Amino acid sequence: MNNTTVQSDLRLFEVTNFSSSSVQTLWFGQAPNGHDMIAVQWKDSDNVYAYTYNGIIETFLYYFNTCKSIGQAMAFSKLRHNFADYYLSDINHGTDLNCNKMIEWCVPKSKFGSHTTSITQLCPTDAIEWLSELGILSRESNPFIDIVKAK
Repeated sequence: MNNTTVQSDLRLFEVTNFSSSSVQTLWFGQAPNGHDMIAVQWKDSDNVYAYTYNGIIETFLYYFNTCKSIGQAMAFSKLRHNFADYYLSDINHGTDLNCNKMIEWCVPKSKFGSHTTSITQLCPTDAIEWLSELGILSRESNPFIDIVKAK
């Protein structure tokens, strides 16, 4: 497989059981550096944006459960363009990058490849629980979210 498509060891799972006015496609899984990843294709976009940072899943879950909106949860979790410490255009790169920094990949959908398993029966929160039980998501804690939940 060449580097224009996603390598087979990149583990992403497409969640289809949701509706959103801003999000067309949503994936959860593991980034090339082995940490949790969220990827999104915004409506009317030809690109897939994928993100990873320590506590990304717990942050997304907190905001999704708070506002009940995929798009708002993505925005509040800073999963939108221009919030990252590193910007990569090849989804296969980044294995050596520190997970304490936010990494953003921007990949044209045409080069994203056919690499995922669709999770058609689960909503995003149930998909995260299932992927966590399988050991695919590690769900690192986020100190900020831990403090907010404690209040």
